[in-house]
Amino acid sequence: MPGGKQFLEHFEPGHRGAVASWFYQAVRQGEDSPRRVCSHVYRYLSDYLVRWGDYPGGVRKQQVLAVMREDRGGALALAEYAIWYESLPEAERTAIKQRNEEEGKRQWMVTQPPTNKQRSLLERLGYAGTIESRAHASELIEKLKDW
Repeated sequence: MPGGKQFLEHFEPGHRGAVASWFYQAVRQGEDSPRRVCSHVYRYLSDYLVRWGDYPGGVRKQQVLAVMREDRGGALALAEYAIWYESLPEAERTAIKQRNEEEGKRQWMVTQPPTNKQRSLLERLGYAGTIESRAHASELIEKLKDW
């Protein structure tokens, strides 16, 4: 059922968790169909904007509403995913969450330069090649340590 999470690609990686949480929360509050989940989220965000306005430091609620209008199918797919996810036993949800966190960390590490500590360790382990990213450095360290 992971296809429903494609809707989140409309948002910055650091904001995707907050957007998804609104969908999960709607399910936890009893919404049991994708359309009802989306309506719940849409009403919540609209009401929040009327009362408080948009918060510039976090997820832009105006943006979420606009994306929900533009990508209705994606929002409904995320709602369907949230219903599926919340129906799983807690142990299975925890395992999925851990895998998602590991993958998110890996994706971030690919975009980051290696640390000085990683460069130093690789040098001590005898590696003299190019180090592309923090993730690449971690992979090299694991390989060379296991050798």
